[in-house]
Amino acid sequence: MSAPQYYLFLNNKQAGPYSFGQIQNLWNSNAVNAQTLYWTEGFTDWEPLSGMADMFEKAAPKSFSRQTNATIPAPINSKLKERAKWWIVSTHVLTAVFAMPVIATIFATTLIGLLGSEGILAILIMVLFNFAGYIGGTYYSLSYLKKNAKTSDWKGCTIPSLIVAVLLNFGTVIFFHPYPIINSIVSLINLVAFGIITSNEFSKLDENN
Repeated sequence: MSAPQYYLFLNNKQAGPYSFGQIQNLWNSNAVNAQTLYWTEGFTDWEPLSGMADMFEKAAPKSFSRQTNATIPAPINSKLKERAKWWIVSTHVLTAVFAMPVIATIFATTLIGLLGSEGILAILIMVLFNFAGYIGGTYYSLSYLKKNAKTSDWKGCTIPSLIVAVLLNFGTVIFFHPYPIINSIVSLINLVAFGIITSNEFSKLDENN
């Protein structure tokens, strides 16, 4: 059975994982105190280190208060797996740029058939559903990655994601769409939205590391 890992809330950010010995050294050097919050697997929320004071063989202060001036994030998922860049890029692009837009297109085609729409209305329905597929797929993919992957270089996944997305998207447009010019314009708008959202969210993930 592996030794438990602990996470600390330091300087308004999550830090760790630490072993018990590392936290004890921080305690003994006064780098942390009874007010410092910590989390380990099995906890439902952050707890003050005063609860571990007896284990550090050092008396805890008689009183403590939680850090009320900081926005405390939800406890970190210690089961996150370190993922290779190619895994993150392929998962993100295939979900956001291929799978979800395809599902959206199927729904749009079905709706157009049920309504008997033609011409501009049919094109508008298809464009709106396709855009929704891109945006929804992008956020869904990012949510999945946050829960199932970790890397020290999220920003480094941004440019490869954009390159693969462009190749996949315009390759599909050129070879499978009857009106490649119109679809290229729509695809460009979708890719810009995908790129902006991906860049912002990957940057936030790097800041939280």
